[in-house]
Amino acid sequence: MPLKPPPTVYLTPPQYAARLGVHPDKVTAWIHRGELRALNLAPPGITSSGAIYPSYLHAVLQRLELLKSLPNNWNSYGAVEISATAISTAKKVLLSLKDRFSSIIDKNGVRAEEIEPSAVSPLDDGGVQLEWRGTKYEVEIEIAPTGAIGFLLIEGAGASRKFIEGNEITFKRAIQLIGQVIRI
Repeated sequence: MPLKPPPTVYLTPPQYAARLGVHPDKVTAWIHRGELRALNLAPPGITSSGAIYPSYLHAVLQRLELLKSLPNNWNSYGAVEISATAISTAKKVLLSLKDRFSSIIDKNGVRAEEIEPSAVSPLDDGGVQLEWRGTKYEVEIEIAPTGAIGFLLIEGAGASRKFIEGNEITFKRAIQLIGQVIRI
């Protein structure tokens, strides 16, 4: 049976297997052979066979994985290694966006790719920054090494730009801010 493209909803291997009518071990084997993309969202120390995610998030999730390999002093100014907690929180933000807005993707002019951040950057304190740019707003979501979330929202352009900052915001607030920027 040929492999189908990743589903538009986030599924565990057993859920995906049920949709295809195959045994979950077959899906797990596809994941291990690289025939099906998956992401392990299990907490550290817990083994998971992964979960299926949409292909448009693959490049961003892969970039986050690459940040794990940055050594201390990666910027030659004393930066520290990127925290696994920051990377995990960034992944959760991305996957929450997909889950939260999947019902309106391809409706109201919203494309799935708009959920993808325009930039993914390491921070010298071991955190991660995700950025989205829209027509009226820009938002930078900063995830501290502890997983705490902060933001910078930019409204407008040029000399009339307005800046709003916040620290230690909720996950829900971060999703709302990103939704505001990508017109959702």
